[in-house]
Amino acid sequence: MCDLTIQGHHIEVTGSIRDAANEKMQKLKLLNTGTRAALTFKQEGLQFEVHLVYHVKDKEIVAKKTHADLYVAMNQAFDTVHRQLRKAKPNHKVKKRVLAPDTEAEEVGVFG
Repeated sequence: MCDLTIQGHHIEVTGSIRDAANEKMQKLKLLNTGTRAALTFKQEGLQFEVHLVYHVKDKEIVAKKTHADLYVAMNQAFDTVHRQLRKAKPNHKVKKRVLAPDTEAEEVGVFG
């Protein structure tokens, strides 16, 4: 189970922010079970900065996004981590289709 820590600097972490972050975490957990994650929100003037660190067993993935809308910055950070996890995980669903050679050879000729 992945433990999510949410912090806010110069911003209050409301219930709706926490709910949106937990919803995004559920999508990441489906792709890869991380050991822990840290999400930090920071407001600098009119810009919001979201810093997401997602720990998996052999590495950590870090995403830092800035935007005027807090939810857009959070979505971008989670999307970045999601893309990195998909790159690291091989796609086992794709199977190469191998066709057996045709045993009956067709004769090619000029008929006239």
